[in-house]
Amino acid sequence: MAGRGEGRKAENQEVFHRISIDFSTDLWKTGGTVFWRATTRLHDLEERLWRLERDQKALQLEWESAYDKLRTLTARFVKRAEQIEKHDAMENLGNASPTGLSTVSPTLDPVSRRILERRARYFQPKEEKSA
Repeated sequence: MAGRGEGRKAENQEVFHRISIDFSTDLWKTGGTVFWRATTRLHDLEERLWRLERDQKALQLEWESAYDKLRTLTARFVKRAEQIEKHDAMENLGNASPTGLSTVSPTLDPVSRRILERRARYFQPKEEKSA
């Protein structure tokens, strides 16, 4: 009886060993290509993610640059509008020069004041002659 059980045990072990070898070689053959495909797909996804992040950063920098330009232009427009309003107010008082800047401003340095006075002499309004 002991011999009969051992023979069957050895036979079962041999069959199990053959199945495990076949399974591992089949797994290696198919698993290797599956593993290779998975690593290739993973590499492609990583590369795509890297490209998307790079493009997103470039787009963000481009937007920040455009926003800065827009903010600067808006500030210029506001400043110019204030100068025009100031000029119109001075013109209504009759105290404006043709250049749009007042020559009476106490904040101007002497050189700027002389330049504005010279411009005022050159650009004096001409009176039309009545016929």
